[in-house]
Amino acid sequence: MPSELALCSLASGSSGNCLVLRGPEGLLLLDAGLSGREIRRRLEQAEADPCEIRALLLSHAHSDHTSGAGVIARSLGIPVYGSKGTLAGCAHRFRGSEQLQVIRAGEKLALAGLRITPFAVPHDCREPLMFRVEGPSASLAVCTDTGRPDPALLSHLHGVELLLLESNYDAEMLRRGPYPARLKARIRGGRGHLSNDQAAGLLGELTHAGLRQVLLGHLSENNNCPRKVFESGRRALEEAGRADLPLEVLRRHSISDWFHLAAGESAAGESGNGSRLQAEANGQLPLFPR
Repeated sequence: MPSELALCSLASGSSGNCLVLRGPEGLLLLDAGLSGREIRRRLEQAEADPCEIRALLLSHAHSDHTSGAGVIARSLGIPVYGSKGTLAGCAHRFRGSEQLQVIRAGEKLALAGLRITPFAVPHDCREPLMFRVEGPSASLAVCTDTGRPDPALLSHLHGVELLLLESNYDAEMLRRGPYPARLKARIRGGRGHLSNDQAAGLLGELTHAGLRQVLLGHLSENNNCPRKVFESGRRALEEAGRADLPLEVLRRHSISDWFHLAAGESAAGESGNGSRLQAEANGQLPLFPR
């Protein structure tokens, strides 16, 4: 059955972030934290045709999300969507020929046949946004670069079939690591990043019946390791009674599989408006199979 909504990570981590979303009417890029050349190379690896890309969405202005934004927008001739603060914060990446579109938290937009709802998150830059994406009968949410969990955040993440959540640092590795005290305070502060423990706590609140896949990403290279992230996430799912949920840790320097959401049977095996998620293998085994 063809998918109506799919996601592939081209990179996920503090050295660069870029996602590809597939909708009924084309592709979207979410962030462009790699060079334009590297984005194109990884699109080819993912068998994603650049000619099908309809727009670039930017979550915030930090370089690990925007370094290739201007180059890729110009080379593909696609519009760039971001908050006013984000577009101002990375204005030096644009030359004036790009189509820049201001978006605001809570104001829905339609792109590539998908309904996208930007929502505000606490992070140390101007007007950062994350995104909930809905197809005709399936949905996903992307939430990284988030300083703290709160009830408003939960409301945006609840009810989706696929959840991509930040699990940036291990608290003990950060405490004992080489970063200066000021940077450590920034990372673990209320406008920094989510720790493994905070991500696990959020997962415990989000294991609703319709959830089909959990992706953990945006790992710190110096203050985390994939095995710690996987074990923390797996433990949270098991304690919440959802040991059945597939869990993947996204890679920093290579693409992920495509994760597909297709209209089909519900979680209880009933036909209707439920969703079914399938991970399409690209020749790689899961990072840490259970």
